[in-house]
Amino acid sequence: MDLELDKKAKKREYDKAYNLKNKEKKKLARRQYYKDYRTDNIDHIKKIQKIYYDKDSSVKARRMYGWTRFGVNNVNDEMYDYFMNCNNCEICNKEFLDGVVKCLHHENGDFKNIICKSCVAKQ
Repeated sequence: MDLELDKKAKKREYDKAYNLKNKEKKKLARRQYYKDYRTDNIDHIKKIQKIYYDKDSSVKARRMYGWTRFGVNNVNDEMYDYFMNCNNCEICNKEFLDGVVKCLHHENGDFKNIICKSCVAKQ
């Protein structure tokens, strides 16, 4: 039993020394492996990414994360649902059709209203 533990300890120390000695070499090999994998499987990777990014849940998560990143406090599902169901600008009453961008207007981190891009420029 003790011999087996000694072998494991020696192996562990050898592996640790090898990894420290060849750290850069292993890093380059790992980088090359991922680069080769990506070039060999680019169609599959793009297909998987398209499936992920087209999901409603990922679109919702990215939008809500963007709001928090830009300083909106207390971002929640109700706010997202309100944003998605809002069809008109709350200032000029312009309808959100193709080409009219709707924005979540906030001040000091607090949500104010949903407005169009031209009203954001006027503020």
